[in-house]
Amino acid sequence: MNELKDHSYNSNYVLHQNRLGYIIQCKDCQEILISFGSIITSVNQVGFVNLHAALNNIMEEIDLHTIEMHQKEEKVIVATPLDNLHLSFNPQDFNDVIELFDQAKLMLEIKNIIV
Repeated sequence: MNELKDHSYNSNYVLHQNRLGYIIQCKDCQEILISFGSIITSVNQVGFVNLHAALNNIMEEIDLHTIEMHQKEEKVIVATPLDNLHLSFNPQDFNDVIELFDQAKLMLEIKNIIV
C-alpha cells in the first residue's frame, strides 16, 4: 500500500484551494498532494496533468457520467484505477473539483516558468 509522504507545512506551495479542498506541491520532492472531500492522494506532475485531463474529459461529456441516484439525486461518477471504486459528486461539487484542478494546473505552469 502506498503511504503519503510526510510533508511539512513550510515545504509546500499552495497551488489552489476552494471550498471543496486544496492542491499543494512539496517544494522538496515536487509531489502534488490533492485533497478534496474525504479524499487525499499524492501524485507526481505527470500524474496530476493526466488526472486533470481525465476530469476535464468527464466535464466535456458530463451527461454520460451523470446518473440519477436515490430520490432523484444526480451524481457525477468518476471511475478510478481500482476495480469497483468510483467517486461520486453532486454536480456543484464536481464543478468545484474542476475549478480546483484548473486553477492548480495554471498555478503549476506559472510556478514552473518563474522558479
